Amino acid sequence: MSPTPTTPLTSIIVPTRNQVALLDTLTTSLIPTTRNHRIELLIVDNGSDQEAACGWLDNAEQRLRAEGFESVRVIRDPSPFNYSRLNNAAAASARGDFLCLMNDDIEVIDSGHWLRTLISHASHPLTGCVGAKLLYPDGTVQHAGVMLGMGRVAGHPFKGRDRHDPGPSDWLTKPRRVSAVTGACLLLRREVFEEINGFEEQLAIAWNDVDLCLRADIAGYRCIWAPDAMLYHHESVSRRSGSRRDPEARRRHASEVAFMHERWGKLLEHDPYLAHLPADIRRPASEPEGLRHLHQRLRSQLARVIGLT
Repeated sequence: MSPTPTTPLTSIIVPTRNQVALLDTLTTSLIPTTRNHRIELLIVDNGSDQEAACGWLDNAEQRLRAEGFESVRVIRDPSPFNYSRLNNAAAASARGDFLCLMNDDIEVIDSGHWLRTLISHASHPLTGCVGAKLLYPDGTVQHAGVMLGMGRVAGHPFKGRDRHDPGPSDWLTKPRRVSAVTGACLLLRREVFEEINGFEEQLAIAWNDVDLCLRADIAGYRCIWAPDAMLYHHESVSRRSGSRRDPEARRRHASEVAFMHERWGKLLEHDPYLAHLPADIRRPASEPEGLRHLHQRLRSQLARVIGLT
């Protein structure tokens, strides 16, 4: 069914920098969704300086509008990377009833069921943030909700499980209330985003999505993970702002961990929705294919170095 003027408008916000191949894959995969939904696409260019990326972005608005997007805008912001600030600025200019925060390394699998599913949950007056089931390209689970108490702040349980794995007690088969969902694909009503003042800009890189979900929960809006909305996430392919080996990146990461613990304290020690499940949900069931190949090469190289081959 084609969208009508009364169909809710969804603003999809995508920060990016010099990732033309990923961005082209994402936007191309979004085109079928425009057949059933009104989509405003906001591409936040955070200082692209490569010729191919600049050329793609220069032509994006006219080209993508012709493909069915109701509105397309490229927002130029070359300032130092701050995920929270980039999204807040874009959301302030968005016209949509719903905001869909999306990484540039996402790829849509179906023609629009994913968005219909997320909107159906987010439309409930007591629901805030809604997240999708994200898969690695090999079909294994990358995101099935965020669990507090994993690592130093929070983490992704169920990683590496087969997409059809029902999980313990069929946990992975139904929509679930969770503490948080990843900002790689997160949808909520614009009014909720504005009520909780958007992202915390002191969290420039990490945990901003967890903080957003927790603040929405405190405001009375539950967080929902929706397994019927499935998309690919080419995680670790798109831009990362600094390696953990870089002293400044390590300092920033430690600062953001400290910020989360100061704000949320003991709440980060126990997850009320996932802690009762078996402990092995915290451990990856298998490595994504790309990491398996990398680790195999590293093991072979190490074996040669120490004279085992």
